[in-house]
Amino acid sequence: MPNAGIPSPERARMKPRYSTGELLEAIEAIKTEPRTSIERREAVQHVFERMKQAFLEAGATYYADVNDIYGMYGQDEELVVRREDPLAIAQSILWNRDLPVGTGERPGEVSANSVAWRRSDGELGLKTAFLEGRATAGGIATVVGIRRGTDLELRTIPQSEFDPRPDRRLVRNATGIIHPNEIEFVIVRVPATHFPKQDMTDEEADRYEDEIESGHRNRMQVLRAFSFRSRSSEASPVAAE
Repeated sequence: MPNAGIPSPERARMKPRYSTGELLEAIEAIKTEPRTSIERREAVQHVFERMKQAFLEAGATYYADVNDIYGMYGQDEELVVRREDPLAIAQSILWNRDLPVGTGERPGEVSANSVAWRRSDGELGLKTAFLEGRATAGGIATVVGIRRGTDLELRTIPQSEFDPRPDRRLVRNATGIIHPNEIEFVIVRVPATHFPKQDMTDEEADRYEDEIESGHRNRMQVLRAFSFRSRSSEASPVAAE
């Protein structure tokens, strides 16, 4: 039976069960290895559980409701938010590796790959960030929110007069380097079909059952947030390789 609601925020120092290397290998495996639908579902659940544990051990605070992230920031405080490869995010947080941004662009190319996000933008900015990228691992998608450092250049994307979407005003082109200590939060999105049922809130479990009954079981997505705001800039990886 699903829990009555995951504490938000939840902070835990859990006894290590997996090494960082094992987690990264598991993420890489669900990206590349062909599996049956049942095997893939079990593998994705396993990766999420490992990722959650590793991020908590690295100093994250876990939120079942991503809306709780918004209240941490002032109305005029701006972050850069972008969809990023789950493997690259895990490597950055757990192995203290820099994240290169925009390295695959051709000279003169200005592509939309990030979002300038403020608290007042709420879900709109995060939804836009999920749309401005395709990186995924077995259905797991991740968006990272960062404080813009001196090694990251941000450019505005001109909005076409023929593009009526208001969310395009938030889109930016980012190039340069994201350093691990600039990461503020990570939003993880997992298909409900692949999300651990014991980690669903009652409300999510009810919605999922309704979708199954209506024949739309592949539409629902579950979002979880990990805040790294309280991590010291001197923090070092805590998981063993």
